Amino acid sequence: MKNFFANRRRTLLVGGVINLVIPSIVVIVLLGNPLRSFARPLAASDSETNFKAFCQLYFDSPNDTDNEQTCEDIAVSFATIIDDADPNGEWPDKSLSTLQLDGISTESELKTALLDEIGDNQDQKALIDDDFIATLFELESSDLDSVA
Repeated sequence: MKNFFANRRRTLLVGGVINLVIPSIVVIVLLGNPLRSFARPLAASDSETNFKAFCQLYFDSPNDTDNEQTCEDIAVSFATIIDDADPNGEWPDKSLSTLQLDGISTESELKTALLDEIGDNQDQKALIDDDFIATLFELESSDLDSVA
C-alpha cells in the first residue's frame, strides 16, 4: 500500500512538470519569432522608396521626366534584388560596394541582376547604362539626404 501511494505522487509530480514545461516551450517559441517577421509588408519596401529617391536625384532636370518615371518603374525590380540579397536592410546606409552582397558584389553583377529582373522592357533597359549602375553601386544614404 505504501508503494502504491509513493508511485502515485511520483506520477503526479511528473505530470505537473510536463504541464508546466510544454506551455513554457510554446510561449518561448511564440515570443521568440514575432508575427511581424512572417508578415509581408503592404507598403513599398525601404529599398524601393530609397531607389525612387535615387531616381529623383539622378534624373534631376526638367528634360528627364520620362526617364524618372521609367526609373521609378524599375524600383520594384531593384527592391526585389536588394531585399533578397540584403535581408538586414543595410542598403543604402552602406553602399552596395561596401556591403559586397552575394550575387551583386560588383557593378557588372548588379547590372546583370537588374537586367535579368527587368525582363524584356526596353524602356527600362535603356536606362541601365554603366554610369547609372556605377552611381547606384556607390550610393549611400548620405547622398539621398539632399532629396529627402
